[in-house]
Amino acid sequence: MFTTLRRIPRSPLFWILLFVTVYRFGLSFFYSEPKFFGDTLSYITASQNLTSLRHGDVDVLRPPVYPAFIAVHRMIFGEEHLLEWIVRTQQLISWLSVIALYYTGMNLFKNKILVILATLCFALNTGVSYFNVSILSESPAVSGIIFLMALLISYLRHPTFLKAFLLGITVFLLIMLRPAFLVFLPVFLLFWGCRLLFVRKMRKKDAMGLVTTLAGLFLVLGYCHLNSKKCGVFTLTVASPNNQFVCMLQSGLYQKDNTEISCRTQSAMEEYRKQYWYITDAEPNWLLLADGIGFDDPINFRDRVWAREGFHVSTEQKNIYVTQMIKKNKIAYAEYLLKKTVMLGLNTGRFIKFAFVYALILLDFFVILLFMKRSPVNQTLFLTVLWMIVTGGFVTAIVGSHAEYERLVFPVSSLVILMFFSVIDHFTRWQFVHDEISGRRKITVDILLQK
Repeated sequence: MFTTLRRIPRSPLFWILLFVTVYRFGLSFFYSEPKFFGDTLSYITASQNLTSLRHGDVDVLRPPVYPAFIAVHRMIFGEEHLLEWIVRTQQLISWLSVIALYYTGMNLFKNKILVILATLCFALNTGVSYFNVSILSESPAVSGIIFLMALLISYLRHPTFLKAFLLGITVFLLIMLRPAFLVFLPVFLLFWGCRLLFVRKMRKKDAMGLVTTLAGLFLVLGYCHLNSKKCGVFTLTVASPNNQFVCMLQSGLYQKDNTEISCRTQSAMEEYRKQYWYITDAEPNWLLLADGIGFDDPINFRDRVWAREGFHVSTEQKNIYVTQMIKKNKIAYAEYLLKKTVMLGLNTGRFIKFAFVYALILLDFFVILLFMKRSPVNQTLFLTVLWMIVTGGFVTAIVGSHAEYERLVFPVSSLVILMFFSVIDHFTRWQFVHDEISGRRKITVDILLQK
């Protein structure tokens, strides 16, 4: 026992955790108070209404996982210091996720220096510390994704029924934490399908993972059905159709139509621009340029104008209207999405550089293809899942949202660190070996994760 304790200080993880603890303690002087955002109150309200779930009365705005997280803290610690305890728990979970990332790196990279660098890049990220003190779902989402990838690589190395079951459960919980994680369902259904096709020895365990993931899919569909009964839209949250409506406003599609909703929308937006014109004079995509300035939300402004005029449209009608507008103007909407993607790439974000992520996604795709024929199936599957989650997360944020893009992609951006260092790890293994027969140099590749 004492011999083991003497070895602990020699472990890089020990010194990483020690350094991270000191670093984050120092940051606590700058991030000392729980941070509130526009979405914070809705999470707290949803946590107070969780008992209504027993009667099928869901909160149309917030899925239940983060409200349940808040409710558990309220039960244990009471209302007086509720937010402080939520922050402490998020900080603890984030600290544990550093261990999970280190474990993932140890099993993913052959170059152990890259393991240390990747772990430090994640652990010392000021964005992670910032969201740890925010009453939002970002912090548990970041930690949850790291735990998911650690569990995935653990399963690939040593498959068990329990790990397969936990993978399915974790995917479901992450989706019910943040609806943007719906992209995880097709990714893991494809993962289990590939495993069943190419790794025959583990079919029973892989079948367990597939069944658990399918069970999560049916539970998600059931929750969407409960939501549709209340708001008229088959969705996990009404935030999705609301965001799509604002995207439609940004694209200017409503100006190409003469229905009553379009005419009233155009009238409301003209009044909106008169009040907020000083922000920028770009038209009609000026909302993109004004992202994050803190002006009045156009959808709330429009609703107030409509209420003043006595005009009411249900969420279901709004959703149908937006769908019809996009179908009628597919090319114009595609141009809007392309422009938004380019503008985000040119934007110098606070935590995330979109242009760098775009380039890395393309580079990593070609690296996976390059090593596919030489790599074991399990390793290719892990890197492919990693790539699809990051790509899907960024595509979902760009297509499905109208603002706060950095906040929306931040949870999956933690995996960008793994992608970046996995690419470096690949290219550091190329060795030039002299071919005595031909007198030429040839390239040999040390396969990823090969022991």
